[in-house]
Amino acid sequence: MSGSWLPTLAAMAATVVGLVVLWPLRATGRRAPFLVMVVAVGVAGSALYYLVGTPEAATPTARTGEPASLRDGVVELQRALERDPQRADGWALLGRSQQALGNLPEANRAFARAVQLAPDEPELLVEAAQTRAQADPAKQFDDTGLQWLRHAQRLAPGSERAGWLIGIALRQRGQDAEAAATGRRCCRVWTRALPPRCANRSPLPARRPGCPPQRRRPRRPPQQPHSPSRSRWIQRSPPAHACVTMPVSS
Repeated sequence: MSGSWLPTLAAMAATVVGLVVLWPLRATGRRAPFLVMVVAVGVAGSALYYLVGTPEAATPTARTGEPASLRDGVVELQRALERDPQRADGWALLGRSQQALGNLPEANRAFARAVQLAPDEPELLVEAAQTRAQADPAKQFDDTGLQWLRHAQRLAPGSERAGWLIGIALRQRGQDAEAAATGRRCCRVWTRALPPRCANRSPLPARRPGCPPQRRRPRRPPQQPHSPSRSRWIQRSPPAHACVTMPVSS
């Protein structure tokens, strides 16, 4: 679509403004000057747009160099990896893109290629293992995925995601005791990474920044049991200032 309609639109807008402003001139019966001035205002509006406007802005360029959609980006990324297949970050980006499109088998192959090129990247190993399990029909972690997770945990012992996925993989294999031991070991590692004043706190508040002190409700003093007989005796007993006079015989 060309941008020729923009000067036309400017001329029409100027003509409408001229009609509104010059309408009293027509009411006096002088139609010829009225029509000439309205046409002149419309031509001036179009000429003003050509003078200060940018008609080329409405004309789409042939190609800007950016992909129009994620699928187009995946195609271009695949072509770039064909020219330079040793880019581990490119294969990882391709795996994430394929995963976003729902192509789990292609994403699994891309992540496997990235792990071959960068076998000592903990985040990449964890992401590749999780994608491999998602691509499995039974959603199970196989031996390769578990091996990647263990290697990632050795490289980054404080990785929560690696420890969590290892526990899931062990539970899938029925190794509940080893999964529980992995969870306890990860908790000890995470606790050591906390500030000293947060280390002895419960896990949930300790993960919050600042670790505010826990508030405790003040304990009420124990109340004495209520004795109905004692209360009746207190109500019926005479006051302390009362005195009793006895007649004295002489």
